[in-house]
Amino acid sequence: MPLKIQLLNITFENQTFEFNKYFGILNYKENTNKNSAAIDYKVFKYLHKNNNPYSLKKTIIESNSINKKCVTIYGFLLTKIVYYSFFIGKQFLYFRLNKFESSSESISYYRSFINKNEQNDLCLPRTFFAATTSKKFRENGVIFIGVFLPTKLMHAWIIESGELADQFDNIWINFQPVAAIYYV
Repeated sequence: MPLKIQLLNITFENQTFEFNKYFGILNYKENTNKNSAAIDYKVFKYLHKNNNPYSLKKTIIESNSINKKCVTIYGFLLTKIVYYSFFIGKQFLYFRLNKFESSSESISYYRSFINKNEQNDLCLPRTFFAATTSKKFRENGVIFIGVFLPTKLMHAWIIESGELADQFDNIWINFQPVAAIYYV
């Protein structure tokens, strides 16, 4: 299944904001009235869920105490790489580990081995980890990357099978999606 990045350009205060799919940064310029490309049905369906957060289901996952050493090493490696390079980290989305049934379980496991104080800054590595280790993500998941305007802060989250994958992510609702990453 090929990986696709759908750009979801937004306009705010006469500026058009566009996600750079190569470097993972937000570009903006004076309003160009540029139309966004047609949105794939999978993205449209989950974007609708994103825009109606009360329709999302939320699963409570207990922390996974099983020690999966190779997955933990992979998680630390992915965290370092994604933190410094979106482009190289994005290449990891082609790998499949399929160790967890869902992205919710993957994220719960990720949170168990990464320092609690660092979690707010690691949304992108956490979503990439979940996307590569979840069995359901390829068929039923979308990573959204959003911006909090006017600050231009960015955040990433997953919606999989109609539910928010990260039970502890309570800030995603403040961000407007500028990109969606998914498998076709």
